[in-house]
Amino acid sequence: MKLKICGITTVEDAITAKSLGADMIGVIGIQGTPRAISAEELAKIRLCIKEGLVFVTDSVDAAEAMMGTFDLVQVHAVIEEEMMDKLHGKVIAYVPANDFGTNYIKIVRIHGFTPLIHAVNGRLQPGDLVKFGDISDSGIAGGIGVDNVNQFVGSGATFLDISSGVEDSPGKKSPWKIRQVAGMVK
Repeated sequence: MKLKICGITTVEDAITAKSLGADMIGVIGIQGTPRAISAEELAKIRLCIKEGLVFVTDSVDAAEAMMGTFDLVQVHAVIEEEMMDKLHGKVIAYVPANDFGTNYIKIVRIHGFTPLIHAVNGRLQPGDLVKFGDISDSGIAGGIGVDNVNQFVGSGATFLDISSGVEDSPGKKSPWKIRQVAGMVK
């Protein structure tokens, strides 16, 4: 199982997360959110992180603009099917962990995107995943951290996407928490 540490806002946190076992580093390009990255820090991170860098946005247009600049782009919003055709390449697509998501994930897969099953109400529960069946092509996210990561390690998902669960404060990652989570995942 791979580990994505998302919401990285500084080059120091990116380097630390990679050195402690993160396979992917997520940087958020959604302005106005507590984990939005500045252009200056993003440039520094791009110089230091040579693989596994994921740009997260809630806009198909922004994702399309970043294709090829990052290893992966992640659209953190439900994408209208006609907009999916604009995206070619390695895309992680948000899938809500609810009944709508169980049908939507089929469309995501048809388009060749990697599904990211994400909690709708803040904290994913292992039972939320049952309705999706085989999730070996998917990531999972939403309220996963040191206190509950063991509940998801055997889920069959390709990767865990963790952000606030390894933070001391919004956007500031805790090396201790990253180490703990990476130790449980790896």
